[in-house]
Amino acid sequence: MRNLIDALRDHDLHMLQIIANRWDIDLDVRDVAQAAIHLADAMLMPDRAENEWERLKDRERGALQMLIAAQNHKMPLSQFTRLFGEIRQMGPDGRQREKPHLSPLDVGEILYYRGFLHLAVDESKTGMQTFVYVPHDLATVLPTHQAGYDLSETPEDFPDFEPIEDSGLEHVVESETPDHVRRADTSLVDDVTTLLAYAQMHPIRLERGWVPENVQQHILEQFLGPRDYSRLLMAFSLALDLKLLDEQEGVLQIQKNSARRWLEMLRTQQVSQLTQKWHITERYNELWQIPNLAPEETGWRNDPALLRQTLLETIRFFNNEGWIGLDQLIAEIREMDPDFQRPGGDYSSWYIRDRDTGDYLQGFEQWDRVEGATLRFAVEGPMYWLGLVDLGHSTPDGPVTSFRLTAFGRAWAGMTDWPELRDPEAHIHITADGEIAVPRAISRYERFQ
Repeated sequence: MRNLIDALRDHDLHMLQIIANRWDIDLDVRDVAQAAIHLADAMLMPDRAENEWERLKDRERGALQMLIAAQNHKMPLSQFTRLFGEIRQMGPDGRQREKPHLSPLDVGEILYYRGFLHLAVDESKTGMQTFVYVPHDLATVLPTHQAGYDLSETPEDFPDFEPIEDSGLEHVVESETPDHVRRADTSLVDDVTTLLAYAQMHPIRLERGWVPENVQQHILEQFLGPRDYSRLLMAFSLALDLKLLDEQEGVLQIQKNSARRWLEMLRTQQVSQLTQKWHITERYNELWQIPNLAPEETGWRNDPALLRQTLLETIRFFNNEGWIGLDQLIAEIREMDPDFQRPGGDYSSWYIRDRDTGDYLQGFEQWDRVEGATLRFAVEGPMYWLGLVDLGHSTPDGPVTSFRLTAFGRAWAGMTDWPELRDPEAHIHITADGEIAVPRAISRYERFQ
């Protein structure tokens, strides 16, 4: 982010005078540019910065330490507000009337009107949004290594968060193997082959833009993997993205050249292509596949690729081959990057109902039921279907409690090269009564034929 003098130049003279008063700095100039230079020079003096740091209370220091420890010393304003309170934006008249610097709402306003924090609009993965930041040169002179706890404060005034260096992802890694393990497989490759074979024999005529239910059911009956409609939708989506299928005049038809190239690949290469397309596809949207959620099309949209990128970036921090607690992973993302799919941290404009109650799930308090559920589905569904993770359960039929990256999963996370194994040798068998048995290990092109 920017340096202190550029941050101060964004303020009017009245705001600069408020900050100067907090730092006991005389500001006798009437030009904003000159006032910003004078104020920045004084605030960046190490002795003065240390003095102001010591005047802060522990929760105020804690908020600054968290922000300075963040990448580029910044955090989305929406996330900062949830932790440290609203920062009201006013002009000179509003400040003279409301005097927010004399009666701040919470830690956020205390630090803002002391000039430690500033606001700026910047690019994020969800688009342009407002960030709160500490100017990099001010962060350099602040003695953040000093704790200086004020023992006169009550426990309620102390930070309700752990320091950044103590809240790392190592707490999410579980050392014990779960009691029940569901191993990953690559049956999605076989089921995409089934889908292509069906489309070759029966061109699929769409109804209202999608595959008729009776056709979906017929294809699912021949799947080797879980006969799940969300999984079928994912197979269709990836086949379309890979141009194995194409829609022409309302009919899904196989694209022979690209389909043949894919069918002739090694199984590991086919998994790689499916995974790469899943990582970026917008055609398949996990949020719309949660069984107990009913999103309504009212103009809002989410970018499903942000979900997968958030999972990827978080899992990369583990850099291990152990079991990872699913609840703990979701809690870590909720703490460190809760707005990963919400432009500007907006939790009010998406219309999503709970299927059981019919209630709209709006507000950050519904995060676990929307964002949390979507993250859980992505691990238990697409990541498992692609063969990226093994799943752990405490009981045979109980919920997923943990997961472990497979060789494919570690390659997806950039921890290792993508496996390239030769397919095992296999043969087609024809029985005396004419039954043809085609093992899974055989070339998908031969099986397709």
